[in-house]
Amino acid sequence: MCRRYGLRKLEVLASAACGDFDQVDSDVDLFFDFDADSSGLAHRFFGLMEDLERLLGRKVDLVSSQDLRNLYLLQAANQRRGTLYAA
Repeated sequence: MCRRYGLRKLEVLASAACGDFDQVDSDVDLFFDFDADSSGLAHRFFGLMEDLERLLGRKVDLVSSQDLRNLYLLQAANQRRGTLYAA
């Protein structure tokens, strides 16, 4: 799936990365980085999100790690993240 959508990296964040994940109520927060090909970004983003939600059976929040500008959120994410895929 990661290769199909042209991901360079996919990382899990927050509760799903550190063990306090609620199997009933938690969504899955993910950082992603697409490869340098900028074609079809909207299609790639929404396709990836839909496929991940289908695979995981729950809501997925995708955040581009390149676009995250809030330093507080970035610091918090850096403490609780794990790599799922790296090209």
